[in-house]
Amino acid sequence: MTAKPPPGLVVRLAGWCVGAWLLTTPCPAAADSRFAPGDTVRLDAVTADNLALGRDTLDGRLSAVVFWASWSEPCLAALPTLRNLEEQHQGDGFALVMVALDRDPAGAKRAIHEQDAPGLHILNAEQPDTLHDRFFEGRYGIPHALLLAPDGTLLWQGHPGRLAPELAAAMESHPPTTTGPPELRGVTAADRAAMAGAEATAKAAAVAAAADPPDLRGLLQLAQRLPGESLDQPKVKAFGRSVRSSLDRLRPDYAAVFGQYRDLDPDGAAALDRWLDAAQRSVSGVGEDGGEAVDPDRLAARFAQAEQARAAGDDPAAYELYRWIVDRAPGTDEALLAEDAVVVYEADEAFMKQIASQGQEKEAYDLLMLGRNFQAAEMTVQARAAFRRVIDEFPGTRAAEEAAAALGE
Repeated sequence: MTAKPPPGLVVRLAGWCVGAWLLTTPCPAAADSRFAPGDTVRLDAVTADNLALGRDTLDGRLSAVVFWASWSEPCLAALPTLRNLEEQHQGDGFALVMVALDRDPAGAKRAIHEQDAPGLHILNAEQPDTLHDRFFEGRYGIPHALLLAPDGTLLWQGHPGRLAPELAAAMESHPPTTTGPPELRGVTAADRAAMAGAEATAKAAAVAAAADPPDLRGLLQLAQRLPGESLDQPKVKAFGRSVRSSLDRLRPDYAAVFGQYRDLDPDGAAALDRWLDAAQRSVSGVGEDGGEAVDPDRLAARFAQAEQARAAGDDPAAYELYRWIVDRAPGTDEALLAEDAVVVYEADEAFMKQIASQGQEKEAYDLLMLGRNFQAAEMTVQARAAFRRVIDEFPGTRAAEEAAAALGE
């Protein structure tokens, strides 16, 4: 699929499409990089966390550098594939670097958080020497991925939907010589190693819980390896919520087996319960980015929005806003008031079924987007499998109807 800038956006004429109203032909789906397979690619930039990332950071690792933008639907559709790829190869010496081409750095950061985008993040607009100028000539299309060997040689480039088989082949032909997460300058290696180690363990547990069949014994073992002080790390909590979601959807026979495993491994069961409890609670004073307290003006605005939504009869929106306040700002006056509303909403069984149904619609849509991403990448088998899952797992949803149409049913 072709990625176009949003209406009204003018970008440089040097190898870029200009404003959408000036286009006579669409941007291509694949970018024309100035690099060719066999060339050495050097990557030096500052991450969104203000940490230095250089070629030496990636030395010894197979690396994928993906150019994307939050306003591009094909880019957003590619994120689940990239997230799965990072999870599958965590600890294998694979590094994923995401270069956001948004003109607005704040908007890019917001999208990274909201979309739970994987990888190390670079904001093109914040670089003194922008990466799109360094990497590309001719027309530019996104999403676009570069696969780099451990010595920095370009092995392959193309749509990220085709990255998985290329990466698998590269693991055999150009195996990484370094494993573990890349170390970035700005924090001590010991701090980053401890944090990354906990995140990698949590990610492995989330993968184990989501597998088919799930590795339930491995899940309990991994939960025991999580240090207690890591349970409030934002990413560890996020993976914990993913584990809980997977366990809530276990087939009855798997659930019965899991109960037996818990009885056989009480220490693992206790460790898992501590983690999942931590994943559901908030840390007082911690904001969305895991570091700053919620701004009082923002908190007051959210509460006002919740009250307005409730008064207007938009209960789902009101519930989400109240829930956000309770989770993000516990102990505040707004949270005490919001908690009363949340208790009332959550006592209404019909209402909570409606909320769950909306969540199911979102899951179905995300899976539908994954299928469309495979389809755009001409990965027909994977696309059909994703569409079939939408139909089988989310019957009655609009996404299931669209998936059936995509399959010609």
